[in-house]
Formats: sequence, C-alpha cells, structure tokens
Amino acid sequence: MKPKITKEQAIKAIEGTGGIVKQIADKLNVTRISVYNYINRYDLQDLIDQERESLIDTAETKLVQNINNNDNTAIIFFLKTQGKKRGYVERQEVTGRDGGDFMQNIGLSESTIDAVVKAFEQQAMRNE
Repeated sequence: MKPKITKEQAIKAIEGTGGIVKQIADKLNVTRISVYNYINRYDLQDLIDQERESLIDTAETKLVQNINNNDNTAIIFFLKTQGKKRGYVERQEVTGRDGGDFMQNIGLSESTIDAVVKAFEQQAMRNE
C-alpha cells in the first residue's frame, strides 16, 4: 500500500515548524503518530533537528533583543544560565578538581565509619 504522504510532502510540511510535531501534523492533516512514522520511514530526523536548532536561534535572537531593551527578566535569565562561571547562580555546586567528585577527609577512623554504617543498617531493618 502506498503511503498517504510522500517524502516531499513531509519535507515541505516540516519546513518552518521549528520541528514541532503538532504543527507538522496539522499541516499534513494527520495524527502525531503518523508524523513520527513518516519521520522514521523517510529518515527525516536530521531535518527535524535542523528545524529545532533554527527555532533555538530565533529564541536566542529574541532574548538578546530583550536584553538590549533592558528587560530585567531576560537579563537575569541570561546571567543565571550563561553567567555561571562568573558567579551568577542561586546555589553553588561544590565539585572536586576539574569538576570531578568532591572528597573531603573529615578525620573519621575506619572503625567509626563502620559503626555508623552498621547503625544505619540496623535502623533501616527496624523501619522495614
């Protein structure tokens, strides 16, 4: 059975949607599931990805416009997401060297650690 939608029709429907499946489905007058099937059948995931990247570019352009218009919300959002290295964060994350795990020696002996682990295990068994 011949597919209802051709590859060319699917490509045309994807263009300009930002990769938003609902919009593609509306253009083709099919269900979202059908769109996913066409994407897989015609190997169109790269086109969907390109559309989404284009939409992100558009959003970034609008964000910069809002920043240039002194929109405090846009400024704060940008600093929280892009200015982390300069300290613009609401919480600090502590990591080890080069972003690795953080290990701190707090001076507990191995026997003390074993005793604490045993106490937690006993408590967990009582709670079961």
